[in-house]
Amino acid sequence: MSELETFIESSALPIQLKEYFIGSKKIQKIISVEILNDIEDLYVYYDALYQFDSSEFGVSVIDSLKRCKDFSRYYYYLKKILENELEIESKNENGYIKISKNDIDDSFKKNASEIINLLTSETEDCGSQINFYLGKLEIINELIEDEYYSEIYMNVIQLRKSIMKNKEC
Repeated sequence: MSELETFIESSALPIQLKEYFIGSKKIQKIISVEILNDIEDLYVYYDALYQFDSSEFGVSVIDSLKRCKDFSRYYYYLKKILENELEIESKNENGYIKISKNDIDDSFKKNASEIINLLTSETEDCGSQINFYLGKLEIINELIEDEYYSEIYMNVIQLRKSIMKNKEC
């Protein structure tokens, strides 16, 4: 294994980019340890501060290597390309709660289903349970702007009103 390949293997770059650098003889003619240090430095910077697709990062790096004319300023060239092309999201985890869309959908459907089951059941003392599940739907509906949630929420309220007229819950 060459010195360049050893350096690539030991670098803090994404696996896909390492594989490309080791597998592409054309790129190996372009890159040097200095260029790899620049790429690695920018990758570590972005990885520490942002969430991003490492494949997009790799594509930007590869394209920049193929287009660059003056490698003495490669760091700044790549940095500018990444600023313009890489979709990033802050890693500020204190400001966000991460919940998958599937989990929200499942919770919304489950709660709507529970309300419908309680409304159509013969249970006499179900008002507090219905209000509990309706409160969950209301929270999801207020936090997530989604026409589907709003429509279901309004339909469940209408169903509750019409059934509650005929039932003492």
